[in-house]
Amino acid sequence: MRKRNTRALAAEHDDSGHTPDDEVEQQQQEEQEDDSDPTLRYLHPQGEAGDAAASPPGTDVDADKSQRMARPFRRHTEREWYDSMLLSPHPVILYLHGNAGTSSLGYHVVTFDYRGWGDSDGSASESGMTSDSLFVYGWLKDAINKKSLYVWGHSLGTGVATNLVRRLRSPPDALVLESPFTNIREEARSHPFSMVYRYLPGFDWFFLDAITANDIRFASDENVNYISCPVLILHAEDDTVVPFHLGKKLYNTAAQSKSLSGHKVQFVPFPASLAYKHKLIYRSPELPQILRYRHYTQSNVC
Repeated sequence: MRKRNTRALAAEHDDSGHTPDDEVEQQQQEEQEDDSDPTLRYLHPQGEAGDAAASPPGTDVDADKSQRMARPFRRHTEREWYDSMLLSPHPVILYLHGNAGTSSLGYHVVTFDYRGWGDSDGSASESGMTSDSLFVYGWLKDAINKKSLYVWGHSLGTGVATNLVRRLRSPPDALVLESPFTNIREEARSHPFSMVYRYLPGFDWFFLDAITANDIRFASDENVNYISCPVLILHAEDDTVVPFHLGKKLYNTAAQSKSLSGHKVQFVPFPASLAYKHKLIYRSPELPQILRYRHYTQSNVC
C-alpha cells in the first residue's frame, strides 16, 4: 500500500467529516492487517512510461521504482481456481518426481519440489523428502474429500512413494511406480556412472557403504511388505538409468508380499523397440488404457 505524506493529507479538504488523522490511522490499520495475512503479495505498479508491473519483493528494480511501494492484493482468484479443480469429479494423482515430468492423461496432477530441490529451501535428505510427501498427501486428502487419490512415483520418486505409502494410515487408491528400483544401494551399483568403478577393489566400501552410512536407503523392496493397496509397476526394457531387471525384481518381491495379498500387483513392460528408455513411458499410446484399469481387484489379477 502506498503511503501518503501527512502534510499533503492535512492540506486536503474532506467533505465526509473525516479528519486527515483519521485517514492516516485507517491506512496504518489496513497496512497492519495486510502484513498479518499470508495470502497477500506485493506488485510494483505500472510506471508512467509504461514500465512492466509485477516485480515481487526482493526483485532488483530501479531505486525510484522501489520507492513506489505497490499496494497489496489477495490472490484469491488463483486459490479459488485450485480449490475448484480439486473439487471437480476428476481423480487426483500425487506425482513424486525423479528428474523429469509427466502428463495428466485426464487426471488432476499435483506435484511439488522436495526441500532442497528446485525452488524449495532446505537440504535434500531421504527423511525430508518423505516428510514433505506426507504433508502434501495429507493436505490433498483433506482438499479432495472422498475423491480417488493415487500416488505416482518416477525414478527416485518411486523410493519416496513407497516410503510415503508405507507410513499412511489411509492408503491411496493405488500406487504407480514408473521406472523403479529395489533400493538405492542396488541402483547405485547398477547406475551407468558406476560402470567404470564397480569392479575395482573397495567399490562397495568407498561408494555403497558411504551411501548407507548417510542414512540413504529408499528401500522399496522392504516397503512393499508394509503396503496395502493396488500396485502398478511400469518399466521400459531399454532403461539404462534404472535397469529393467531392478523393476522386475521389485515386482517379484511385491507379488509375494503378505500385506499386498488381496490387492492387484501388476507389472507392465515396454519393449526396447519403443525406445522409451528412462523418461519417455508417458509417450505410450497404451498408457491411458492401462490407467483406466485402475480399480484393481483380486479378480483382475494377471
